[in-house]
Amino acid sequence: MVTPNIPPEKRVLHVITVLSVGGVEMWLIELLRHMRQMSENGKPTESFEILMTGGRRHELDDLAASLGAKLHYIPFSRRSFLGFAKRFQKLLREGQYTAIHDHQDYAAGWHFLAGAGTLPPLRIVHVHNAPARLRESGRTATRRKLLRISAAAIRRFATHVLGTSSQILRQYRFEPAGYPLQEVRALHCGFDTSRFKEPHAESNDAVCDEIGWPAGSKIALFVGRLDAFKNADFAVDVAKAAIDKGCDLRLMLVGGGERTRERLESDVRSAGYGDRIHFAGRRHDVARLMAASHCFLFPSIEEGLGMVAVEAQAAGLSVIASDTVSREIVVIPDLVTFLPLSAGVGVWADRLCQVIAAPRGDTETPNEVVRNSSFSIESSYRALHSVYES
Repeated sequence: MVTPNIPPEKRVLHVITVLSVGGVEMWLIELLRHMRQMSENGKPTESFEILMTGGRRHELDDLAASLGAKLHYIPFSRRSFLGFAKRFQKLLREGQYTAIHDHQDYAAGWHFLAGAGTLPPLRIVHVHNAPARLRESGRTATRRKLLRISAAAIRRFATHVLGTSSQILRQYRFEPAGYPLQEVRALHCGFDTSRFKEPHAESNDAVCDEIGWPAGSKIALFVGRLDAFKNADFAVDVAKAAIDKGCDLRLMLVGGGERTRERLESDVRSAGYGDRIHFAGRRHDVARLMAASHCFLFPSIEEGLGMVAVEAQAAGLSVIASDTVSREIVVIPDLVTFLPLSAGVGVWADRLCQVIAAPRGDTETPNEVVRNSSFSIESSYRALHSVYES
């Protein structure tokens, strides 16, 4: 009997800090779900393992494991570099990986140094985070020296440098001229667009009933951690100004950040907007909330890309975004408006009132457009698979 020549399974080690609810982490979960479905349909896929350099479990660990990912925990710090290197090299030798896919931008250089001599053929650096982390890395002379070392290690060991957008690659100074031996390009993270096809009227009725708002309320939605970079304060001020102009809207803010939430919630109540502005905290039904809403407010000061704005388009939402956000979020131009934050609250409030006054579009057509873009999980997986095949 002749044994068929079946190619060995490709094994990929992803490197992140922890499996929290964040952009790259949710992308990995989406990829695992998509690969599980492919496997159930008899299609070959890679095998994913995930190394957490934070060294601890987090909220998405059980879900990732249930979807087939093998998880590893090796804490990393430069002070414990030698201990990390010893355990990391052991993992690489035993894992016999096809690729290492490191999602920690310049920190990947230190990981590659630690694994020197045992690294797999494909060594990928992926940049996801807004430039604040890069600025933090250059605050002191010592940190700038460490940054130069990690950049040199990436030039020496990496085969690919990917970014969630072309803009973030430029901001991190990952450009082809500086990394001539690497393939440097944007690779968009994707998501399951079918989750954003819920009908508006039904979702709106359910969400308004849950919060105690009148049925049919026009909802402006903000999604993101309540911090300085996501600019939740500005979103609240825009909503208050729009309400003062006579715009009949409600604002819902979704995201963690307890201290900011408490402060903003107190300010909103004392100013008399408590029945119009709702702080929903962290939610796992963002797709449903988008279906219920009329407009998406995205006044971020900076972003790696801004995937949540692409999700909003998939739900048929009009998006008002700051002009610091990458233009690569635009899949449906008619749905996206960019405004400078320097234009002020009044200009943003005027645009919000215009969007709220217009009829909400359907969901089916924009959802189909996003499904056929580079942001669908199918397209994102194909692009990633092509890298692993290179």
